[in-house]
Amino acid sequence: MLKLPHLNINGKGGLLESLETIPDPRTRQGTYSLKSLIACIFLSMVDGCKFVNEIPGWLRNLHGSQRKRLGFQDRIPDESTIRRVLRSADSENLNTTLKPWFEKTGLSEKAIAIDGKRMCGARRSNENPPEMLNIVEHGTGQVLGQEIVESPGNERAAAIKWLSNTTLYRCLITADALHTSKEMAELITGKCSSDYLFVIKANNRELFEIMKTLNMQETRGAPHASTFERGHGREESREIWCSQNLGWHGNVSNFFPKAKQVATVVRTQKDLASGKKSFEIVYLVTSLSRIEMGPEKMLQGNRGHWTVEAKNHYVKDGYLAEDKSRCRAENLPHNLSILRNVALKILRKIQLALCTKKGRETIPEAHRVLKSLGGACRLLSC
Repeated sequence: MLKLPHLNINGKGGLLESLETIPDPRTRQGTYSLKSLIACIFLSMVDGCKFVNEIPGWLRNLHGSQRKRLGFQDRIPDESTIRRVLRSADSENLNTTLKPWFEKTGLSEKAIAIDGKRMCGARRSNENPPEMLNIVEHGTGQVLGQEIVESPGNERAAAIKWLSNTTLYRCLITADALHTSKEMAELITGKCSSDYLFVIKANNRELFEIMKTLNMQETRGAPHASTFERGHGREESREIWCSQNLGWHGNVSNFFPKAKQVATVVRTQKDLASGKKSFEIVYLVTSLSRIEMGPEKMLQGNRGHWTVEAKNHYVKDGYLAEDKSRCRAENLPHNLSILRNVALKILRKIQLALCTKKGRETIPEAHRVLKSLGGACRLLSC
């Protein structure tokens, strides 16, 4: 018989206990506790609710004993109550409170992808949509944390804030070109005692031009490693050329502290229906040596970064309908995004522990398994 993994939700030091420390934003004590309201939101998301207006109906369908375990007696909150609390609750405070729970399994010796996501449905007229920086483990897709992007396009400041307030050790941090900077490299190799694998694009013009003139794919012979994939109506090959001779490469170490390797990756895609081919050249820089990260591992690390897209951003839009949400007022979009990450972390743990059938290791499958075990309210005993 299947048994739910330990999720550290109830009990001493668990998720629900940490929610009790969040200051209640309401001017007068409401009928429902803040802990109960927040718990019913992320548990309803785990059970498949996509929008706030679905939560009261989810509560009504629970057994009376389940509602009591959540902290609701004879009455349940309506949609306006839930919206009012989410709108006024401090997003920064909620994120800080949940941070230890997200990092409970430890952050040592992991490959971590950092990338921002916009909540397009929460866009107001003449304004950019709110953003959230998501931190995800390569491969498994487990959510390790998030940070609020205070101003549009300022993901790097949010990433620096998360890295500065998090204890890391011997991790590999991957990020897209927006985060490729000397400041990030110094923080990762210094305070965080970790390593980086950055993408170099035209936003770092001087270094990009240096990498561009090297033509490693033309001057260094056969690729040092390659991969080939076929699926989703296309064929994709990736080839990589690496070099540790940074002095010859325009003194790359002046741009990035402790840089030990640069690489050129050539991606070739072929559409199986039309036969059309497309090419892309990507430049990489890392603080790991050839012995620590060979060409195969560098190619794997570059590919693994997109776990954050496939197993976080895509799932939040598809399964949790984040981009379809029209919640715009005050702190509402950020609070909902944080709680979606809570729901996604729970489902991902269930998926990794219980969904072992080949080809069915997905979030919807984790939801089906949980439903067969009694639904999200069973998590209150975990």
